Amino acid sequence: MSLPIPNLDDRSFDDLMKEALSLIPIYNKEWTNHNPSDPGITLLELFAWLTEMVIYRINQVPEDNYLTFLKLIGIELNADESIESGIRRGLESISQRYRAITSKDFEFLALECMEGLKKDLAGRAICMNNRDLEHSSANKEKPGHVSVIIIPACVGESEYCTEDGLPTGLLKEKIKDYLNPRRLITTRVHVVAPTFKEVKLNIWIALKENTDEEIVMEEAIMRIKGYFDPITGGPEESGWPLGRNLYRSELYHLLEGISGVDHVVKVLINDDKVNFIEVEEHQLISLEPEPTIIPEKVSNE
Repeated sequence: MSLPIPNLDDRSFDDLMKEALSLIPIYNKEWTNHNPSDPGITLLELFAWLTEMVIYRINQVPEDNYLTFLKLIGIELNADESIESGIRRGLESISQRYRAITSKDFEFLALECMEGLKKDLAGRAICMNNRDLEHSSANKEKPGHVSVIIIPACVGESEYCTEDGLPTGLLKEKIKDYLNPRRLITTRVHVVAPTFKEVKLNIWIALKENTDEEIVMEEAIMRIKGYFDPITGGPEESGWPLGRNLYRSELYHLLEGISGVDHVVKVLINDDKVNFIEVEEHQLISLEPEPTIIPEKVSNE
C-alpha cells in the first residue's frame, strides 16, 4: 500500500482574502474600511497573491527531485527511460524484503531460503528475540541474539529433513548462511530445530446411536493431531503458537463438534485430570504417543 500524496495547493486567492478580512476585526477593531481602495486592503491582496504562488510551487515536485530520490535508493535511469518507469522500478526495489531486522523479516527470509532450496520445503519459521537457543539456556535473555526455529514441511528423510521431520544440520547451515548477510551487524543469528513438550492424551467420548464408531474415531484422531500440528494447527490454523499452554477445555470443544459425538466423558492429560499443561515459551506440543480415544455408546432417549 503506497502512501497518499497530499495536495498542498488547496487554498485559492479568494480563500486567503476571505480569511484575512475575517481576522481584521479580531486584531484591529479600528480598521473599518475594507474597500479595495483602502491601502491596507491593497497590501492584503498583494500578500494573498504571493502566498497563492508559493503554495502552488510547494505543491510541485521538480524532476530533479525525483531523480535525486531515485539515486538515494540506488536507481539510475537507463537511456531513454522515463521518470515514471524509474519510479516503478524504485517502488519494486524497496518493496522487496531483503534486510532482516524485525522478527517477521527473519521468518520471511528463512522461509524464502527454504523455498529456494526445494519446492514445498518451506513449512514454518519462528523467531525468538534476545534468545540463544543454540548454545545457551532457553530461559536466559541474551540481548542482540536472535534464534530462528525451523520446521520444514517434508515427508520422509532427506538431506534437509530427518526421519522425525526436523531440520538437518545442512538445512540449518544453509538458512544461517542466507540470513547472516542480511542481518544488522550487531545481531547474532542462531538457526535451531524446534523443542517439543511431550503430551499424552487419553480421551473418553460418548457416541450417539447409529453412529459408525470407526469413522468417528478416525476423525477424532485427525482433528486432535491437526489441532496441535506445528505448521497448520492452532486456533488460527497457522501452526500451534510457540509457548502456548494446552487447556483441557479446548479438547472438549474440539471433539464435541464432531458429528456422531454426543459429549466428551473424560480427558486425561499425561494420565492426570489437570485443567492445563504448562508449556515453556520456546516449546511446541508433541503428542507422544498418539492420542488414545475410548468410545462409549449412549442412548438418545
